[in-house]
Amino acid sequence: MVKIVIYKAKERIDDIISFDERLSLEYISEKENMKISFEEYRKRHRELFMELLNCSKDAYFITALDDSDKIVGLLWLAIKIDTVSYNEICYIYDIEIEKAYRNKGIGTLLMKKAFEICKDNNLEKIALTVEVTNKRALKWYIKQGFKVERLYLTKNLK
Repeated sequence: MVKIVIYKAKERIDDIISFDERLSLEYISEKENMKISFEEYRKRHRELFMELLNCSKDAYFITALDDSDKIVGLLWLAIKIDTVSYNEICYIYDIEIEKAYRNKGIGTLLMKKAFEICKDNNLEKIALTVEVTNKRALKWYIKQGFKVERLYLTKNLK
């Protein structure tokens, strides 16, 4: 059984960064061949994580903890200004669940807490970005009530 605990801003930040770093690395390693060393990845990951955290008005880390208080799931959201409407929105930077804990409803519990935080802050919209190739996640987000509203385009230059 897991318990859901919300941390604000920099509470328990080292554990949160370590968890995100480990699960993000698994995803990146599956998706692309790493072109940098693991140490360089860790350095860049921490720098980017802190930069994103510091530029957010409010940041929340919604965690799923096991019986020993180890993080097994994480949803990171922040209150930001939408660059199209200029209204405040909740933006989900990441949602990650340990492989052994997937398909047990933990993601849904984390997302419900995210919706509660948005409502408590009188925010009307929550947004996120997902890889188009991640069909499973896209299907799950749509099941959670999300809809495709914008497209993010890229072009390889090398």
